[in-house]
Amino acid sequence: MDLKLIALTCLTLLCSSIIYAQDTLVVQDLETWAGFEIEKQLFDKKLELYLTEEFRFNNNSSEIKEFFTEGGFNYKLVKDLKLGAGYRFTKQNKYEDGFVSQHRFHCDLTYKYKIDRFSLNSRFRFQSGNETWFDQSVSEYSNNKCRLKLTGAYNFKNWKLDPYISAEIFYLSTSDNVPF
Repeated sequence: MDLKLIALTCLTLLCSSIIYAQDTLVVQDLETWAGFEIEKQLFDKKLELYLTEEFRFNNNSSEIKEFFTEGGFNYKLVKDLKLGAGYRFTKQNKYEDGFVSQHRFHCDLTYKYKIDRFSLNSRFRFQSGNETWFDQSVSEYSNNKCRLKLTGAYNFKNWKLDPYISAEIFYLSTSDNVPF
């Protein structure tokens, strides 16, 4: 067994013991997420810039729940290891209050491990979000999250729609409970 795979597995198990998943909530609703992304690679594919626009609908996909624009970069430090950062501006539908602006910054460390046509991606993300950064008031949305996302994918020959599966766990920290 490869040393990289063992290290990735140990890191995942270690982080999963200190990070909690979301609460279970049964919702009978059809949500739709739709979006597009453009990206540009520079400097011999070491730097990747991206811009994403996404729309999320709920209430059986009949109304906009939120929409956001996100931009950022990923920089290849060494083979299979990337460092990234980005900013997301979100407009979330609060119904009574209308659409509320939210801001989120994030930093990523991503590792990709490939075996023939199978790939395993691991991403650690720290993100900080707030509704009111620019007017310095306190917000219910103010929070920090540490997130670990694992994705397994298989690349079929001559086929554009390759399957993948992913799972993500995170630790939520509000302004009262900052782990750092």
